[in-house]
Amino acid sequence: MKQFKLDLKYEPNVFHVALAKGADILIEDVNADKIKSHIPSWYFTTINAPGFALFPIIVNKKSIGLIYADQLTPGKLKIEAKSLALLKNLRNQVILAIKKNCSKLF
Repeated sequence: MKQFKLDLKYEPNVFHVALAKGADILIEDVNADKIKSHIPSWYFTTINAPGFALFPIIVNKKSIGLIYADQLTPGKLKIEAKSLALLKNLRNQVILAIKKNCSKLF
């Protein structure tokens, strides 16, 4: 996605925090008072989905990417427990595939 660009320099926003801490992050409402200041301005000008989830891809303590999922309809993002487990499993399978096929890089 061309509009989705993270600066390599660390910034205290949800994307960098997810990668730095290896934390899955679910943002139900990007406009919530406690959240909005942690969303980078480029997000509001390019993507601007009302809610999203981040699943960092970390291989041998190196952040190499994110799985990003959002909703386009207004309202709080809700992911059922079963769907959340499947998304985490997808991320874990990606990590295993990278480790298996790119072992010389990591």
